[in-house]
Amino acid sequence: MARLFKLLPISASVGEYDVLFNPKDLPEATVDSVLELYHPDSLKRRLLVQVRMLRDDVQQPKDTISLASNMVKMFCMKMHKDVYVRVVSPSDVAITLVEVCDVFQFFKSMTQEILSVHYFVACVCVVLSH
Repeated sequence: MARLFKLLPISASVGEYDVLFNPKDLPEATVDSVLELYHPDSLKRRLLVQVRMLRDDVQQPKDTISLASNMVKMFCMKMHKDVYVRVVSPSDVAITLVEVCDVFQFFKSMTQEILSVHYFVACVCVVLSH
C-alpha cells in the first residue's frame, strides 16, 4: 500500500545517496528493496529507485523522503511536494530490456555515459499508457 511522504532534497552534508528516508517510516523497506514514487497529480509517471543503503542515524523529518537533486531534475519530480511511496517486489518490476530515447541530444556522449552508469543502474522512470 502506498503511503504519502513529502519529497525533499538530500543535504550535501549527508553524503552521496540516491534516496534517503527514516527506516521507521518504511519498516518494510530493506537494502535492495525497490521503491515506487509518484505524485498524486501525476499517476501515469512513476519513478522506481533501488535502496542501496539504510541509515538509522539520519535526522529525517517524519514522513519525508529525500532524493538527490539531480535525480529529481532528471526524472521531473517536484521538490517539496507530496509523493506516494510504496515498496514493490523487485520481481514485479524486473526488466530484461530497456529502450532509452535520447531527448537531450545536446548532451555530450561522455555526459550520457556518466548519467547512464550512475542512474540507470539504480532507478528508472516509467510512463504508463493506456
